[in-house]
Amino acid sequence: MHRPGSRIITTFTRTIGAGQLSEGAQSGEVRSSSTAGVTDWALDGSDNSSADRALAHEVVEAAPWFKKSVRVNRTYGHLAVNHLAMQRRIAQFLDLGCGLPTRNPRYPHTWESASAADRDARVIHVDADRMVAQRARMMLSGPSAHHPFVHADIRQILAILKSPAVQSLDLQRPVGVLLHNVLPWITSDADAHYILDTLRSWLPPGSAISLTHATADLHPGQANAAADCFRNAGIPMRLRSAEQLRELLTPWGLLSPSMKPTGACFPTRRRTPLPDHHSGAYAAIAVHPDPAELAHEPSTTQTGRTSQTRCPAHPGQHSCECHQPPMPG
Repeated sequence: MHRPGSRIITTFTRTIGAGQLSEGAQSGEVRSSSTAGVTDWALDGSDNSSADRALAHEVVEAAPWFKKSVRVNRTYGHLAVNHLAMQRRIAQFLDLGCGLPTRNPRYPHTWESASAADRDARVIHVDADRMVAQRARMMLSGPSAHHPFVHADIRQILAILKSPAVQSLDLQRPVGVLLHNVLPWITSDADAHYILDTLRSWLPPGSAISLTHATADLHPGQANAAADCFRNAGIPMRLRSAEQLRELLTPWGLLSPSMKPTGACFPTRRRTPLPDHHSGAYAAIAVHPDPAELAHEPSTTQTGRTSQTRCPAHPGQHSCECHQPPMPG
């Protein structure tokens, strides 16, 4: 989009791809800031523009922990994929808003993490950003062609699920959906609910949705100031509270009984533990219970220190939470 008297601002960003780049941007004359570029900068990548770096420096000035939060979010993504592959035997992944592939071995991309856990794993990458599409298609060619890329807007979730790449997944087996740093850029709650409801209807039993989401709960002043930096750059951003995220993830149960800061989910892993406010985001894994699991699980769940009875026959109801073991420490 272009506002008179201002530089071109594109919302064709990492996660949602709300519009088309201007002719000047398409030809390379203008390259404005994007969430993909800012994230790449925070991971010491080289696929970021001067506009990305300028915005990143503004965000770091507002929230000094921002760069660490991006890195712990990427590390969490690696560990979450490993957990889903090793503990829940998920070998198919749909990475929505996958972002720029990183060349930094400290921060492996999704297909690398999945393949390390299961050499037969398959990852479908989805993003709307054109720069992401270019880089992903280059890196996911040759031996990596087993992990295709879909250039699409996540808000068109039905079209994504009907794409040939996604249709090639085996829905007789569970699928792991990754929504890591995606929903903050979906500012409408109605759109966020639609995306999650559509995914839940499509996913087979035993599947899981892994989510990370920026929040102001952990450090309100700095988090809101950082979000304002993105908004002022023409990139709408929505911070959500733990309660709002929990409501988005129902009716599925969570692996952990509460939302956790990203840096607290795998506390024994190197580079992950951080003070809560450094995480800047919550993380959770919501699971679609397999009927076989429900038949063998005890019919109680822990909410804090209080045990509540649930109904195994109605896991979809808000009052019938399905209990799963907590995420590993």
